[in-house]
Amino acid sequence: MPAQNRPQLQRCNLRLTTASGNNLKVYGKCICDFRIGDPDFAQEVVVAKLEGLRGIIGVDFLTKHQGEISFGEKVLRLGKYRCDLQPVVATASTCARIRVSEPISIPENTECYFPGYIDGNISGEEGIVEPVEKFSSEGLLLARMLVRPRKGKQITLSVLNLSSRPVKLQENTHIATVESVEHVYQVDEAEIESNELEPLSEGLSVQLRENEKTEVRQLLVEYQDIFAGPDGKLGRTDLGEHHIDTGQAEPIKIPARRKKCLRMSLIKCWKVG
Repeated sequence: MPAQNRPQLQRCNLRLTTASGNNLKVYGKCICDFRIGDPDFAQEVVVAKLEGLRGIIGVDFLTKHQGEISFGEKVLRLGKYRCDLQPVVATASTCARIRVSEPISIPENTECYFPGYIDGNISGEEGIVEPVEKFSSEGLLLARMLVRPRKGKQITLSVLNLSSRPVKLQENTHIATVESVEHVYQVDEAEIESNELEPLSEGLSVQLRENEKTEVRQLLVEYQDIFAGPDGKLGRTDLGEHHIDTGQAEPIKIPARRKKCLRMSLIKCWKVG
């Protein structure tokens, strides 16, 4: 639907879940005009992310319009209107489930590797593995990875149990999904983005060996975000606080001490000599 023809979405507190218990992403609700067969309808609809589906007819809509579905006749009746149902050729979707191949017990505060398999067809040559929300809420972290998705393919899963109790997973437990990706890009070696740090990288001592220079440059790349920005300000952070216990000691202020002037001493020595 063109952007200029899209209705304004309103806030929707409705929670939608799939048959596997995963939450669907809900964008909002609106009054939408649509057609089923010949008649046009105006209905409040919930806009959500549906993998591979254009829409779902709810029970409230069927009840309101006296809807009946005859699978034998392949017909949808809405009051006096009749709509023939057309068979849809099943195609590979962009998402499939990943299940546990065998029963596994993950001890507390432990990382385990165990086999899983892809349950379903998925299009594309590459897919990314993502944990389901329910799985993450139990204190388990699943490592994301790229795989070549094929139905029934066995993959090795890496799971970290951060809880204080062991977690048991039964065979065929749905713990993750794999979604197809269109492109996989090769990330080049990180570079120094700040111009202020370039002199530090280029002006390294000639006494350093090449491997030492490489280590220094990698250190600058890794921690370049902690240097002062182009405006020269260091900034502040509230991510952590540090306390130094000085006991009963009072603050001490030491006055500045003058430095000896070597130039004046040389001049006096020259005059005396």
